[in-house]
Amino acid sequence: TFVLASLCFHRFCFARSSMSAAMGWGGVFAALGFGTAVFVRYYKQKMTEARKKELVVTRTMKTTEKQARVLDPVKADTFYGLLAMDQEKLEQLPLPATVKVYGLYDYVEELIIPPQINMEEVIVTLMANFGLRNLAPFTAFLPEKLKRQSLSSDNSTVQSFIKVLSPTILSAISQSIHTVSKSLEQKSYGPGSALYLTRYGSDNGQPGIEQYIKNPFVLDTDLIYLLAELDLDGAQGAQKLKTPHPKPLSDAFFPGLYLGMSPDVEHRYSQKGIIINRLICQIFNRLASNAYPSGLIDPEDGVPEPFVVQMTEQSPKLLSPEGLLAALVESGHNVSGGIFTNVTAFGINLSTKKADGTWADVPVAIPIRTGVRTLNDDLRVETTEISNLIPHSAFFIDCTGPLLDFRSEFFQGIDGFTGWNAPPFVLKYYQNHPDINALHGVWSFEDLICGVKHSSHIMNIYNYIATKWNLPVGGYGYSGVCLDSVALVQHSVKGETTVFPIMIGGGVKVEIAQAIQDFFDHVSAAGQNE
Repeated sequence: TFVLASLCFHRFCFARSSMSAAMGWGGVFAALGFGTAVFVRYYKQKMTEARKKELVVTRTMKTTEKQARVLDPVKADTFYGLLAMDQEKLEQLPLPATVKVYGLYDYVEELIIPPQINMEEVIVTLMANFGLRNLAPFTAFLPEKLKRQSLSSDNSTVQSFIKVLSPTILSAISQSIHTVSKSLEQKSYGPGSALYLTRYGSDNGQPGIEQYIKNPFVLDTDLIYLLAELDLDGAQGAQKLKTPHPKPLSDAFFPGLYLGMSPDVEHRYSQKGIIINRLICQIFNRLASNAYPSGLIDPEDGVPEPFVVQMTEQSPKLLSPEGLLAALVESGHNVSGGIFTNVTAFGINLSTKKADGTWADVPVAIPIRTGVRTLNDDLRVETTEISNLIPHSAFFIDCTGPLLDFRSEFFQGIDGFTGWNAPPFVLKYYQNHPDINALHGVWSFEDLICGVKHSSHIMNIYNYIATKWNLPVGGYGYSGVCLDSVALVQHSVKGETTVFPIMIGGGVKVEIAQAIQDFFDHVSAAGQNE
């Protein structure tokens, strides 16, 4: 108002004389100065009010260990109840003395949280934590209803959000996101696409293990060269990789809770083991890419020349993962495998320091609705739906022998492609410990060979769809997740699947069927019969 009035006054004076114009400009600057002073005073006042609204959560450390409550997935009806792990089961595992765990319940019970928290206080505190404190005064313009919305650990809004997580909802959300991506400008095959990643490895601009993979790759000579080049047979190769030091999650909301694993977490593999696992996975993916019919998307999407592996320079050329496995068995290696399911938190790791100053990992998981309800004594369905923990699944191959020891896992992941992946090198006893893994049936060597062959086609079809439609993260969540890709392998070999839950939607199944038809039509036109 001040500025508009001054501009009108200036316009009036400008028509009179230059002196009047000068007076007009003076009025404008005076009005601007006065308006700025009023705004600054208002801003400082609101900043002071906002600083007072920043939440302060403190933690009172327990000096004695206490048995954490056991999670009952049927009766857990609070936010923390759904997120806490079953501490009693956890303590029954054969944990080494070096492994320390701390229950999420124990941590939460140590927090001193203000009894009433509203959304405005949460927003102001988040701004302060992310370096946006100067914007906090503008929260005064938020709707009053939103600002006064109360939150607590047992708040019905929070509980409803957690309980709504179900395979159907998650699949619908993911498919909606990917459908929007499909409507954007499409790009052809190239660096960063799912097809490219399975053939050439890393795409982050930094040279990695892929630079050592020659074509053909001769195991008994090129592998020895790689180990010598990276000093993996020496002292360096026997060392354990250091995990990143955990960082504070939020001093305002979660004092003493860190994002990341404790520094003394146990490792499953040495550097040599990690490199060999990654090497074999890339070799498997390149061999599987040989089965892709070139030119489905554009002339550049095919393999320029088949990737070849040989056991020795005089041995036959191997063009498929199953061929390599058979050759390894013939050379004295032991090969086993199957399908496992365990618990996942999508890479989320928490840790804390206990009262004695030692580090401990805080087991976490993500709850999901199952659609299953319990029966009471008179066989009537109860109203409480059973909650489960979101699982991870993979089709795995273990190999030990005179030349190679490795483990490789096949699934659709969040790294941008479907294919063979190296296993985590950190052993988390509450997620990927062998006692946590649920094995799905017994797999003979013939079953494994059949499953590996089918996984190559599944890999190529999924990556073809992701590349054709330019889907984010290789179509993860759209054409399914790890569970779906593994269920396909199991069903193709065993005629049934025991993997749960299946996330893929009906519309996407039609697209997969069309992709399979595209493959058949393309190879038929090229005169191929596989």
